[in-house]
Amino acid sequence: MNKNISAVYAIKNILKGRIYVGSTSRLEERKQEHFRELKNKNHANAYMQADYNICGKENFIFEILEEVSSENLLCEREQVYINQYYDNQNSCYNIAKFAGRPPSIIWTDEMKEKLSAKTKGQKIHPNTLERLFSELPTAQGCGLPEIYSGTLSTSSKITAGKPVGFIFSPCS
Repeated sequence: MNKNISAVYAIKNILKGRIYVGSTSRLEERKQEHFRELKNKNHANAYMQADYNICGKENFIFEILEEVSSENLLCEREQVYINQYYDNQNSCYNIAKFAGRPPSIIWTDEMKEKLSAKTKGQKIHPNTLERLFSELPTAQGCGLPEIYSGTLSTSSKITAGKPVGFIFSPCS
């Protein structure tokens, strides 16, 4: 597989008929990230992780849905597939119904303090994180398409000014 292919891809659970849709300009690397996180039991998508733990890696396949000629079109093309499959996690693993691409959100001191106060000492589930972000004034209307960090200790990272792997810009 060419490492530099820009594509919309799917991770399919062939046993349960469930699908995750994503897009990337670094296809092979992204595939390896997903399966490494699943194997290590720290994938950001709790639904897919739970099924992977139960069904086993042999029941998950990675396939290209569409090669995309321009990286600028990835978000738009991914959204087409998310629109086709999204169903609130019944047969689609995607948590957000909107595809997204950088830039990452810029954290104001107010946003850091508010998130830190709400999450101090808690383990944060991605759904909870999405709700918290939606309450922040500059995050209104943004979804939480993917969490790349694999960890959920974001409040301390945010407070310390360290980068976290969130992407918030939904397609327009």
